[in-house]
Amino acid sequence: SDPAEALDEDEAMRSTYGGGAGFAATDYREGPAVRLQAERPGLIPKLGSDRLIYYVSPQGAKQNAGDAPGDALPSIQAVNNRLQNAYGEDLKGLGRDVEVRVLPGRYRKQQVNWTVYNPKLKIKITGWSATPGDNKPAFIGCMATRDSDPACAIKTWFNFRRKPRAPNNKTNIYLVNMKVTKYHRAVSMDVYVQGKKIDYAVYQAGNIIHRMFFYNIGTLFNKNTQPTAFSKGYPPWSPAIIAWQGVRSSVVRGNRFENCKNRWKRGTSFFHLIYLSNRASRNRVVHNTIKNVYADFHTRDRSDGNVFAHNRIVNSFYYALVTDWNRTSVGEADSCGSIIGDNVWK
Repeated sequence: SDPAEALDEDEAMRSTYGGGAGFAATDYREGPAVRLQAERPGLIPKLGSDRLIYYVSPQGAKQNAGDAPGDALPSIQAVNNRLQNAYGEDLKGLGRDVEVRVLPGRYRKQQVNWTVYNPKLKIKITGWSATPGDNKPAFIGCMATRDSDPACAIKTWFNFRRKPRAPNNKTNIYLVNMKVTKYHRAVSMDVYVQGKKIDYAVYQAGNIIHRMFFYNIGTLFNKNTQPTAFSKGYPPWSPAIIAWQGVRSSVVRGNRFENCKNRWKRGTSFFHLIYLSNRASRNRVVHNTIKNVYADFHTRDRSDGNVFAHNRIVNSFYYALVTDWNRTSVGEADSCGSIIGDNVWK
């Protein structure tokens, strides 16, 4: 990797974001508009020339074919449903990669429960425009302009739970060039657990998150005080911006994280920029720009050999850069062997 990349990307971000927005306890904004960015060459595997392409637009409709910008579907979820109905969750019979081109615009209160994958195929979900200089598509979870709307409480933008139905663990989901703002949690990828027993032989691998802009993630923008089962009697908090449980050999690179925080102090203590658990090993969190983010990199239960490096960090983190925790009472163990280096604080 290029040690200078983080600095170069931060300078590029500065011109793109106009300096960025400062952290404020009453900041419920959607954040600045952000231009689409070129992908880092060679990071995302090339999709087949015969790939199946779907278009998504805020003006799209469920009955559309989805095969052209003017005939787009209304959501990423609609693409997933179209694929599942045609080929099943295992995409049997498809035989080619999938590219979901998300057109610029504002996508309001949308959530994605992605269910389809095939270990032999690649699925790329990316902001896209035929017009140079257009902005990233913006997914906005909470539409309230004030903090009094309890309906903004617990929402995750992108969920992908792999079911243990195939021996090959490659999932190959790529999230690229989109803006995600005002969600409780941005991304959750994990493996279906039956009962309380975790099958460590089943996991996800080959996923990539790149050129994304995560802004105002957490409960900062919401004053909902109703306790939940998860929060154990306390006001609700978000566990993470990105939660990868049982995800291995995957990459978070060249993204921007800004103004992410839980409102309540107890929740901030348990807020993670990325949460790696259930042997989520050999992942790379590198060359990201992190500004006003009150969270940490967190590992749990034998999540070994991860790399946290070359990140550009401004006014961020709460207790430490990297934390680790486990429950030995249920057989979990410490994580070890991770590499932490060449992160730049400013």
